[in-house]
Amino acid sequence: SGKTRLKTTLDFEKYYTEHTVSLVVPYLYLENVKRRGLLVNEEQVNNSKKYDLRYILANINSRLVNWYFISKLGGGLHVYPDDVKRFPIFKINFSNISEKKMHDDLVKLVDKMLNLNTQLQKFGDKITDERKKIESEIQNTDKNTFTKKTS
Repeated sequence: SGKTRLKTTLDFEKYYTEHTVSLVVPYLYLENVKRRGLLVNEEQVNNSKKYDLRYILANINSRLVNWYFISKLGGGLHVYPDDVKRFPIFKINFSNISEKKMHDDLVKLVDKMLNLNTQLQKFGDKITDERKKIESEIQNTDKNTFTKKTS
């Protein structure tokens, strides 16, 4: 994190992280964890089962949450669990077809962005036409996401 924006991604490889990386773990994975100060209730577990982590990633990476983090939470170097719990993430009514579709569409967009960023990493520091094309597609996808959802 920092004064510029939050930097978030998903870890599908289950890497171990050091103290410089904050982890967000769904309540469903904490259900049977015994640790002082950690209280997880059944409602939290059931709610966390409904959401795809890519939907949460889309929200945390959004301009709204980044604005909120910087302007309302100070945007410091550290992100604490209580900060993440206060992020303005839209709660989906999964019985509402249009809200469920919005959730699923955002998941698809995150998959696209993760795939594009994986392709981009293969280039390292090399500047190529293909790299520029992928960077442009990333920027266009990011820029057009909000306008597509609201039109």
